[in-house]
Amino acid sequence: MHLTVDDLIAHARQLSSDEFELLMVRLNHEVALPLDPEIEDAWMAEVERRVDAVDRGEMQAVPWDEARKRLGL
Repeated sequence: MHLTVDDLIAHARQLSSDEFELLMVRLNHEVALPLDPEIEDAWMAEVERRVDAVDRGEMQAVPWDEARKRLGL
């Protein structure tokens, strides 16, 4: 069976938010070009900074379902 992009999107929208997030991560890994180690280190530092800010209560995470609504997805 041949699926179109529209078919795949329709199926993806039926996933739970956790499954959808995992799908996005795995797709990103499939198509991502290798990163420059300095860029990768900078991204990891930023991720850690944001996680720390959330842990300290300085920043609030937004659930994926709410973020999707805000983005009109």
